[in-house]
Amino acid sequence: MESLRLPTVSVVIPAYNEARVIARCLQSLMDQTHRPQEIIVVDDGSTDCTRAIVRSFGGVMLFEQSHEGSGAARNRGAAVAVGDILCFLDADMHFARDFVARLIAPIAAGEELGTFHATEYVANPQERWARLWNLNQRLPITHKLADEYPERQAVFRAVRRDAFLAAGGFIAGGYDDDLSLAERLGTLAVAAPGAVCYHTNPARLGEIYGQARWIGASMAVPQTTREFWRYCPLNPRGKDWRALTRPGERALPLFRLVYGAGICAGMLRARRGRKAK
Repeated sequence: MESLRLPTVSVVIPAYNEARVIARCLQSLMDQTHRPQEIIVVDDGSTDCTRAIVRSFGGVMLFEQSHEGSGAARNRGAAVAVGDILCFLDADMHFARDFVARLIAPIAAGEELGTFHATEYVANPQERWARLWNLNQRLPITHKLADEYPERQAVFRAVRRDAFLAAGGFIAGGYDDDLSLAERLGTLAVAAPGAVCYHTNPARLGEIYGQARWIGASMAVPQTTREFWRYCPLNPRGKDWRALTRPGERALPLFRLVYGAGICAGMLRARRGRKAK
């Protein structure tokens, strides 16, 4: 009896200043039990040595663009991909050896259009600011997702390439542009059982500020004056830092200061962008 052909997989990774983490990401993909047919990294205008690290991995395709955001980078990578299934992963992630096999299993079986992973751990809980990122999100310090995370949601980690292309890809533009694919497809992704990955939290104050600014410029934060003042470090009636500070977490007020400043800077940036249109 002729065995069924397993679908081929193209992994697309947007990367912006990911020199600290991208080698571990790429190595974990090369060690997969169902190894991707191709790994495509789209460098989004990095100013560090991200590109040099990617080039050191034989067989990884590298494309470069100016700093246009992760949605635009994913679209560019998908445009040259040839796999039956597209996997959209992040440079600050690494993966269990059977991650790809488990992620694509519901698609390969013809049961689903796309999938995501619901088991995601913090890759660097030993770092103080990484732990505080989770505490700020009201999550355990070792888990990136809440226990009650829904079985269906709007972020596609894997999707059939034909469906992705027919839908027109992502709407590029911000932190939450990965949510736009679900809207275009008219459906949600399903959690792939047993697909386990590890995600690196921001571990430096500069990274926290930059990530918060990206979030603040997106629709992940209501773009209202009230929300601005809720995060503004100058507002004494904003976030209650003392209520969030427990023994052993005394750096959380500083975290909240930097995070709030980033959110507000992102909101101002988004406002200027809307006025320019």
